Amino acid sequence: MSGAWQDYVLAVGPVLFILALVPALPPHAAKPPRSTCLLTGVVLLVCAGTLATLSLWWAAVMNALCGAVWIYLTRRRA
Repeated sequence: MSGAWQDYVLAVGPVLFILALVPALPPHAAKPPRSTCLLTGVVLLVCAGTLATLSLWWAAVMNALCGAVWIYLTRRRA
């Protein structure tokens, strides 16, 4: 398991982004445009895969989780 400090630093950003998205999760909350949600989600999932190849596991998991939340917002658009 990687103990690199970079792994932990790169994992903090997605956690903060997920917390910032919490107000957009309720059904009647204003949501970003569908194209923004989809593009952001896909880019984060690609970054997660890249981080996993570098054995930065915490960062990879957090980026994947953040990407999943963005994809979820794409599906939740009214």
